[in-house]
Amino acid sequence: LNSNSFPISSINELSKLTLYDYKELYNISLNYYEKQLGMHLGNLLVCKNRTKYCPLCINDTIKHKTEWNLHFVNICDEHHLKLIDSCIQCHYPMTISSLIKSECINCGYRLDICSEPDTILESDVLYKSHLVMRNMLHGKNPFILNSYLSIHDYMELATKSFYLLEGLSDFTASNTNDHQVIYTLASTLNGERNNKNMSLAFTNVYWMYNYFPNNFFKVLDAFYQKPFNVRKYQKKQFEKLLLSHKFPLIKLAYEEFWEMQGRKGNIHSIALKKLRNMNKDKKINFTKKELTELYGLTRNDVKVIWNNKRMLRIVNRGGKEREVLPKESLKEIEKYIEDKNYLINLKETAHLLGLPIETINILVKLGYLNKK
Repeated sequence: LNSNSFPISSINELSKLTLYDYKELYNISLNYYEKQLGMHLGNLLVCKNRTKYCPLCINDTIKHKTEWNLHFVNICDEHHLKLIDSCIQCHYPMTISSLIKSECINCGYRLDICSEPDTILESDVLYKSHLVMRNMLHGKNPFILNSYLSIHDYMELATKSFYLLEGLSDFTASNTNDHQVIYTLASTLNGERNNKNMSLAFTNVYWMYNYFPNNFFKVLDAFYQKPFNVRKYQKKQFEKLLLSHKFPLIKLAYEEFWEMQGRKGNIHSIALKKLRNMNKDKKINFTKKELTELYGLTRNDVKVIWNNKRMLRIVNRGGKEREVLPKESLKEIEKYIEDKNYLINLKETAHLLGLPIETINILVKLGYLNKK
């Protein structure tokens, strides 16, 4: 219950017991967002064992929105207040159990007591960042960097950008004496990401791609000041984003920045040559590992794709022949991912219809159900 994430069979049983529609229960559980984001991003961005609340939403009756269990949702849209994720008195992480009891399960402090709610103005960068991500949750994809980005695309952009921002000072602080340091990569508590740090990181990602490429270059300038050994790993992780054809403007600006560093003599000529030929093979061909990282696919997804030999190409690497996926096939992969969001497997179908799997197989053979 605390995680609000259930096996499909449990949701089916809850539907029978409560007489609520199965789809309605599924859509208000975290299962919905985990599937929408994919396994990798879901593990990073879904807050499973803790929750958040708005101090004004629990005054009369307890109100809680499922989307508040996402690390990047931190504002109550109704009251424009920053959500609270820990006890004000003892700072114990907030749980669903605490919310139901309206008090901290650790010290008994009443949740409806909040002396100074943190109001967020619509002009704040935090609010603007929140609005973009909230709109994506409701199917309104933002037009960023000359393209419409899905929630999966934007979160992929954000989480890869974290590698550049990690350890830098907050770029959005209005007071130069009030700078916080951005931490996301190793910032966990009992296996959960620190909500405050994640909120700060997402706000900086929004700022980073506003007034592009000016703000992007400011981040890269600060990133370049990091120790080489730290920068080397984080740079490599961020560059995985550039393998995707979805962010050509970022790739151009990124290469322009390092070209400028090369002209200034700040990077070795060998490194500059490597940059110019960066991922030359990977621009046109993708391995299984690269596909997994680009789209957050499961091993089974990749196996399904690799079984479709029509989509693959044989290349020679280091004297050995390898199967790769050519760039031309990426549209089919994206179509597969989009279709997959609306599909359920045999086990889920059986639970949903209340039938054994053997019967589902018969229905497929008879043409009553389609199998992909």
